Amino acid sequence: MRAGEFTPDRPKGIGSIAGGKEDKDAFSETDKVYLSLDKEIPEGQILGVYRVRGPVKSQTARPVSGYVRFLVGILQVTGKQDGQATAVVRKSFMDLGREDLIREEIPSYSPVYLKEGESGVEAFVITGRYPKVALSADDFVYLDRGTDAGVAVGDVYRIYDTRGGSTWYGRDEIAVVHIPVGKAVIVRVLPGSATAYVTYSTQDISVGAIAEPASVESR
Repeated sequence: MRAGEFTPDRPKGIGSIAGGKEDKDAFSETDKVYLSLDKEIPEGQILGVYRVRGPVKSQTARPVSGYVRFLVGILQVTGKQDGQATAVVRKSFMDLGREDLIREEIPSYSPVYLKEGESGVEAFVITGRYPKVALSADDFVYLDRGTDAGVAVGDVYRIYDTRGGSTWYGRDEIAVVHIPVGKAVIVRVLPGSATAYVTYSTQDISVGAIAEPASVESR
């Protein structure tokens, strides 16, 4: 449920955390917080808190730009105080901040059934959830292909790095070497992008790496 997604447009929400009953900037489980909301939310309702990063621009042969969004916490509305909505942090996967986005929906968990060899097209790794260049096993990564290209939940991908290359006997041609660096499975898919979980890696996976369906013959 925390895999997140990559969208071309900046995600919208209903507000943010305005502050806490304690004077601090980061909030975690059991903290009581004040909310700045654009609409009335009834007492007892559960809300999701999301981290948004972007705009992120890919540096690939098929450049795209968009925003990463993933769940970082869960709030429960407790009522109002002096006209301002209040809530308690029921779950925090990391410290919550005032810059995080509050939305009414909570992503649900659905089992993923592997479909190695059934579908999928070549894709590029746009980025990971966090702004780091090197990715590895247990990271979630975002690919630049989605439902419109036939990508589906459960598709298995091999990931290749294209670092290096060599000149052939002084000629201008450059031999690009594809190095297998890991494997990933699609866990969420949208038009234009997909979220993949890296099941294992033999070395760091670079942003911009190539992802190919496992059904394609290894390079």
